[in-house]
Amino acid sequence: MYDLKLEELVLGTLMSDRNAINEVRTLLTSNMFYSSYHQSLYLAMMEIDKRGERIDIMSVGTELRKTGEVDYYKLSVISESNTHDIYQHAAVIHDLYKRRSLLELSIRVQSDVKDLSLDIFDIVKDTSDALDGFFEVNEEGISTINDAINGVRDQMVKNASSTGEITGTPTGFKEFDKRSGGLQKSDLVIIAAESSQGKTSLAMTITLNAALRGSKVAVYSMEMKKEQIAARLMSIQSGVPANEILYSKLDHIKFDMIDRGIGTLYDKGIYFDDRSTSNIDNILNSIRSLKMKYDIDGVVVDYLQILNVNMKGASKE
Repeated sequence: MYDLKLEELVLGTLMSDRNAINEVRTLLTSNMFYSSYHQSLYLAMMEIDKRGERIDIMSVGTELRKTGEVDYYKLSVISESNTHDIYQHAAVIHDLYKRRSLLELSIRVQSDVKDLSLDIFDIVKDTSDALDGFFEVNEEGISTINDAINGVRDQMVKNASSTGEITGTPTGFKEFDKRSGGLQKSDLVIIAAESSQGKTSLAMTITLNAALRGSKVAVYSMEMKKEQIAARLMSIQSGVPANEILYSKLDHIKFDMIDRGIGTLYDKGIYFDDRSTSNIDNILNSIRSLKMKYDIDGVVVDYLQILNVNMKGASKE
């Protein structure tokens, strides 16, 4: 019960995608890999990650050289394997490991039961202890009500020491910001309305207002290129309709109006990645990359209904 190709896919992705380790760190341990060489690779990656260094073919090769286990041909072949579904593949590796472990336990129990020199109560206790350990839950991320209350108290203290009403990212809409304190880091905000009611315009206005106040925002659109989004933002600032900015012959008055609007947009923290809008996995990888590179504060996705989902059997919800 193992899949060496799947193990190679996961290890290869860890070497090619610097953010992939975040998806499997708490899910996989080295002994979950069937191949002893794959176990060594994953151990080397964990050591590199522990030092805060980037995992790639060079750093892994250097780490393996310390123990004399480096095989550059194997390493090169594995590094060429790649998947966009690393969490799902890692979960399969985890599942196969559990199945192998359970099979080994059942074989041991059968052997012990046949050994009449062993006390039956000891066999039952050992089996029970093994099963308890087998189904242990990874406690990282698990917390109590006390932890949650302390988190709320910390937020209350932070709010009390704040100089203004807005504790999050401002949207530019006074009443909304007053009631919500702005957009908070943990918020998922969905703008819902019928077609052609201005959902995208509202999202772009919030994006612009947040950026003008110093926040950094990434924008992903399944329907518009970055130039079209930029034209909408320029329209908001200049008062000239976006379709005129893109497609009409403008007079010098409107040119001047647009130029003044452009002046307020330059060097603001708004980012685009047109290459990553094909599916949810690409967007998530892009977000992680932008967070690491530019420390973005928020993300706008336009729009969810037409976003592709790669996971087999998964619902769009």
